[in-house]
Amino acid sequence: MHNNKIVSLNEIEKTSRAAIIPAYSNKKKTGKLKELSKSKGNCLFTRGISHSLMNFIYRAVVQLKLKDKKLIFSKGAVKINNISVINATASRELDWDVGISIRIPYNLKYNDTIKLNINNSEYKFKIMELIVLSALLHIAYPSKKSIWCSRMSALIIAQGWKQLEKL
Repeated sequence: MHNNKIVSLNEIEKTSRAAIIPAYSNKKKTGKLKELSKSKGNCLFTRGISHSLMNFIYRAVVQLKLKDKKLIFSKGAVKINNISVINATASRELDWDVGISIRIPYNLKYNDTIKLNINNSEYKFKIMELIVLSALLHIAYPSKKSIWCSRMSALIIAQGWKQLEKL
């Protein structure tokens, strides 16, 4: 385990942990025991999370100084007002200090993209990176509104981490 060290981008450890993660079953909220098969620093991942996304997440966690929190990433249903969505994540603090669960829509593919205009320039973004970075920003800056986190995630991906330093 690498508590305060920077983990190499190529280093993704195998782990044999499990956690009860919030989920949906027959349109009802439940908890499911999910295997956390991989880890990178303080980030734990279930199956179905690509290595590219793991690297992106870990870099963002280091930049946002979230290394003291255990973050669990899984794929599953994400619903807003009982409607499944692919443009948001679901985050929840788990019981017993297990960590923070961040659920990524299972219908969303890592290479799904969207084009956005920022400061009169068009950028192409991976939707998954946008929504995950937005969730991490919300954890790092809990007093900020969701719209700020969404906009800042697009700015950071388009123009670099220096955008966050301008706060």
